[in-house]
Amino acid sequence: QPIDFHQDGYLFLLKDPKDVEVFKRNSEIQRRFDIPVEFIKPEEVARVLPNTDIRLDDVIAATYCGKDGVSDPAGVTEGYRKNAVRLGIPIYTEQEVVGIDVKGQRIEGVRTKDHYIATNTVVNAVGPYAGVLGKMAGVDVPVVPLRRFIWTTKPFDKAPSRWTLVIDFSSGFYFHRESGGVLFGMGNRKEGPTFDLSVDWNFFDTVMEVAVDRFPPIADTAIKNSWAGSYETSPDAHPILGRMPQLPGFILANGFSGHGFQHAPGVGQLIAEEILDGKAHTVDIEPLSIKRFARGHTEEEKNVV
Repeated sequence: QPIDFHQDGYLFLLKDPKDVEVFKRNSEIQRRFDIPVEFIKPEEVARVLPNTDIRLDDVIAATYCGKDGVSDPAGVTEGYRKNAVRLGIPIYTEQEVVGIDVKGQRIEGVRTKDHYIATNTVVNAVGPYAGVLGKMAGVDVPVVPLRRFIWTTKPFDKAPSRWTLVIDFSSGFYFHRESGGVLFGMGNRKEGPTFDLSVDWNFFDTVMEVAVDRFPPIADTAIKNSWAGSYETSPDAHPILGRMPQLPGFILANGFSGHGFQHAPGVGQLIAEEILDGKAHTVDIEPLSIKRFARGHTEEEKNVV
């Protein structure tokens, strides 16, 4: 299955001393797990991302991991779909869920607009709609949709030659090579939760100011395409995994806060173990249980752009 995978690394640009200290601690932890993260000086950026005109005079440090990469989520999803069909697994599309039947602490079935599915197990994996589905089952899943925008440009001469993902951490602006141009985006941190997936072209002006300031050659190209999507965001920006305590047949795989595509293969394995073996065992998912919010034991994930 073609997935358009490019393993050219992630490059985080840091200009706030507080962020530098956090990334230093993070990189030390990562290296203990044999993740080859480099903590580099601004003058070393050209080594990991050659022939790319990035403004670095306000950058005081950066991190780079060459094993990081970018890929095509649609292609990966299609690969999973085709393999599931090959294994005889039925997949039904255009089947909007309209209700979940619950009796006591037991799920009895799922209602769609056209069908009824008798089942004692439901996996809540509906991304930004996790809270909506939770209400259908009579439980509270603290996930909200935060809108994010992506733009792509037409090809231009000074587009990066490599597919390295460059993240200007302070602003949240990021970009990487895409079809001879670049793909770029930045979240509006002042906007609250919304299911609106229209592109905010007023905010685009703000994004372009940051984009041209950090990567000047982008001023010489034109926009090719744009779209909006949702981060499914939890209160601490960490995933919520495992069973809902008061409704054990309702299993959560939610709240990935922009990291879901990266986590998806591992999460699929863990949720399968939770269902088939009674408990996820490849990794202990108890720290990611929804119960952590009631206990007050949360540590907010800061590396979200």
